[in-house]
Amino acid sequence: MIAGVALTAASCADPEKRSVYRFEKSSEGPSPRLTSSEPKSHYLVRAQVTALGPEKANTTDTALATARGALTPSTTDKDARPYVDVQFGAEGQASDAVTTKTGFQLARPIRFTGNCAQPGQGAACQAEIELDFDLDSDSNLAEGESISVDWGVDFESRTFKLSAGGSDEEVEAPWTVEIGLVGEL
Repeated sequence: MIAGVALTAASCADPEKRSVYRFEKSSEGPSPRLTSSEPKSHYLVRAQVTALGPEKANTTDTALATARGALTPSTTDKDARPYVDVQFGAEGQASDAVTTKTGFQLARPIRFTGNCAQPGQGAACQAEIELDFDLDSDSNLAEGESISVDWGVDFESRTFKLSAGGSDEEVEAPWTVEIGLVGEL
């Protein structure tokens, strides 16, 4: 009887179900120290595709970038913790932003440009996004105090597998990630 139930359940599975490849890539950023004399830090994050995925799958169509981080003040007084404005996305574009004392997680779709059908040939297939940290104008840090920002970016993209059936599969995205201060990359 148990074998009959398992066989019936298996035969009812949708043979047309499409499985997906889930491409993932993570990169840690440098840890800026914000102070009253250096209250801002402005980064450029660039992802460049180096190859197609399995079955020559495009890895960029549904790409999403998530910036995440934690703030660590040099002061132990919780009331004296300064606020930091975090903006993920270029100025003049749609962006996500938050003002926080402790940490953040902001997600944005990203758009790749260049020759993404044949990475490595012609114009580079890449996407760029900016990440800004700025001490809130109402925050007053005492001389010698600072706030450190430990952060990284997680990328994810999904595409259907060519063959029907099967199971979803996590694959490292065939991308390189560069992070630098704006103007350095």
